[in-house]
Amino acid sequence: MSPAGTREMLLEYMRKKGLSISKMARALGVERSSLSKWLNGEERKTVEDAVIDYFEKINEEKPEFKIVRTRLIKLIMTHCDYARKNNDIVVIVGNAGLGKTTGLLEYYKEHPYHVIYIKVDITFTSRELLIEIAENLGIAVSGSLRAMMREVVRALKSDPKLLIIDEADLLTIKQIELLRAIHDSAGCGLVLAGLPRLAKLLLTGPSQKENLAQLYSRVGQFLSLPVPDEEQIKEILAGMKIRYNGNFIQKILPHTRERGFRGMVKIVKKAVEIARNNRKRVLDGKDVEALAPFALSRIIITEKTGV
Repeated sequence: MSPAGTREMLLEYMRKKGLSISKMARALGVERSSLSKWLNGEERKTVEDAVIDYFEKINEEKPEFKIVRTRLIKLIMTHCDYARKNNDIVVIVGNAGLGKTTGLLEYYKEHPYHVIYIKVDITFTSRELLIEIAENLGIAVSGSLRAMMREVVRALKSDPKLLIIDEADLLTIKQIELLRAIHDSAGCGLVLAGLPRLAKLLLTGPSQKENLAQLYSRVGQFLSLPVPDEEQIKEILAGMKIRYNGNFIQKILPHTRERGFRGMVKIVKKAVEIARNNRKRVLDGKDVEALAPFALSRIIITEKTGV
């Protein structure tokens, strides 16, 4: 493949995954500035080789089941759509594994030119947050935080986009207030999604001296994702084209409520392997029981480590 083709392939991959230049550079093991220059047409053999190696590695990985757009995923997407079309603030909270990130990314994939998706982590500073937004807007920012924010606001006013901030519960008060200020000044939509502690943070703040009353008063919609139930599990299994009996649902339900849908899918995949080894075409409760205690606990521990 030509260097230009490799660039296009990486840009498309970044768009689908919602990756900024900074995050993609970290995944490739190269400098952000080097990747940025290469994406802009400058020849960088080291970067190109890293990109080729990266795609060879991920193409060797076992393919995943197709994403199932459940009612919950569609509900998340509907709230994102509300925020974008009404330039409003939406807060989405729920336990890990319920599909927040999946729903947000599915919406981003449908509206790549109207949405900026950023998944934050504990290492983020206010400056890095502004740089991430700026990169997605295609602009360069520098100087003080105030100067950087002015440039971001100016770009959002000329090219309105919805800001989706995933894992927003990891943000500091200063960073959340920074996002509120951008929303107020640019008039753009803002979605904050995270664990339930995000709701507590917005309601009470980390202390009486630091509260987020100004932001919370601006929230147009608040979505708290429900605890998994049998109907939601059936919906996912149908999308995965899994054949099962009622006993299977009863056995997997408590694990789903404990680990979320992400954990459930891992258990189902393992159960499918067990059933195939036993030449079974329909999953039942015994396939789940066969994973416990060792196999099931290993799946749970693996998920906790982020694998």
